[in-house]
Amino acid sequence: MTRQLGSYNTSSTRTHVRFQFSTHAAAGGNVAPSTAFEAADLRIYRAADGAAFSATQRSSASGITMTSPFDTLTGVHDVDIDLGDNSDPNFYATGYRYSIMLAPDTETVDSQTITGIVLAEFEIGPPPVNVTQLGGVVQSLTDLKDFADTGYDPATHKVQGVVLTDTLTTYTGNTVQTGDCYAAVTSAVPDSIPADGSRPSVQQAAYMMVQTLTEGAISGTTWTIKKPDGSTTLFTVTLDSSTAPTSKTRAS
Repeated sequence: MTRQLGSYNTSSTRTHVRFQFSTHAAAGGNVAPSTAFEAADLRIYRAADGAAFSATQRSSASGITMTSPFDTLTGVHDVDIDLGDNSDPNFYATGYRYSIMLAPDTETVDSQTITGIVLAEFEIGPPPVNVTQLGGVVQSLTDLKDFADTGYDPATHKVQGVVLTDTLTTYTGNTVQTGDCYAAVTSAVPDSIPADGSRPSVQQAAYMMVQTLTEGAISGTTWTIKKPDGSTTLFTVTLDSSTAPTSKTRAS
């Protein structure tokens, strides 16, 4: 199976194509070629994006290093191709894909002549990116832009995994939240608390805690929590002692 080595370039990083391959006898075990492979035993062909490979190969073996055998291992070989070598002017260029073929001139393997074995393929240019799917789900470019800008997924109405019921609105280049969720954190909480013994909503719990900390009066064993006006009772709590209370319970 041909090895796909990915994307490279002729400057900066990933400028050397490196890989290893092995040769085997008909019985399956590693076997060395009749004589060590050399750089000239490799042919490199190229094809423009979307086109078939041309029969014209790179004219120079300069920049190709073949180590055969590699680390004294029988039948193991190492290849290094320097894409910065321009001995064949502009052969290595962005927008092309390349095929590396083993085609020795005299060497044989297990007494067999090798007429051409494709060892690997690579390309020069930016690595391909899947810009149409997110988590395996096809997305429109508009939805993907929304997600990139905000972390918002229109398909599931989630931001960082939190379900929202609102839409997103763009204002002078910045994304802002509108709707119920936005109002919940910017508007005054409703003047409402749950009945004694019932669980509060987040807004009700916040309302009760703030008023407990800011407005109220204690008389005997009755602790009266007031509304923001400071006079209207919001709810009451009964203490177990008027002098040294150690527990309390909501009474109304």
